[in-house]
Amino acid sequence: MKICIILFTMLYTLSVYVNAQTLEDMVWISEDHPPHNFVKNGTPTGLGVDVLVEIWKRVGLNKTPDDILIWPWPRGYKTLQERSDVCLFTMAMTPDRLLSFKFVGPMLKGPIGILAKKSNGFKINSQQELLNFYPNQAEMKVGSIRLGYAEQLLIKSGYDEKLLHRSSNPDSLVMMLELDRLSAITLEYTSAMWKMVELSIDTSKYELIHTIAEIPVGFGFNRKTDPVILARLQKALDDIINDGTLEQIYYKYQNNMEQSGLMPTP
Repeated sequence: MKICIILFTMLYTLSVYVNAQTLEDMVWISEDHPPHNFVKNGTPTGLGVDVLVEIWKRVGLNKTPDDILIWPWPRGYKTLQERSDVCLFTMAMTPDRLLSFKFVGPMLKGPIGILAKKSNGFKINSQQELLNFYPNQAEMKVGSIRLGYAEQLLIKSGYDEKLLHRSSNPDSLVMMLELDRLSAITLEYTSAMWKMVELSIDTSKYELIHTIAEIPVGFGFNRKTDPVILARLQKALDDIINDGTLEQIYYKYQNNMEQSGLMPTP
């Protein structure tokens, strides 16, 4: 019996630490969420990707964007919960997530809200109107990314999860909104606008009818990730912020969005 207990303890310990605990062996996972992270010509790119590549340079990692895995958000989120050798980005640093994960950040902030067609005339001016948005004002559900921070914030506010159409694909949500199969969607504003341009949808037809929050985003890690690894990455990010490199990367994408008509006033 004593031998069995020892073997069980050894196996349990191995299962906890089987994930790599070196910076070189970290697995980098992102999602299709422009302008932060997306795929162009088969290679991950975006604001968050550019920042990560700069971090890699400053900590001496010989990696390229092709080393980044682009997965649906629910899969990446579940993997982050289970493995200590994973980084998921860019990830909203909500109060709940700060308790469940570790972060390198913040990097920047973005408005999270509910987007709908202007022609529907939907308005949400209070918490009560938000909670009653469906079915009092619309016959269709509100679309959301499953386990995404916009969805989590909406549910935390008291919105009934059963009234959501939950998906792992932002393209699907945006197209369903365009085809009047959803009354509204909840996403980061700039990401929704970007997706609409990609899908040849007229962004001027849409408006942000309610802002849930402006949430800082960063790079998410499992709570068992080695703090020494996180400290090295945080130092690199702080340097990128302090020397103006992050600002240069941000304005590069802001200019691209303005030239593409992606920056109407929310």
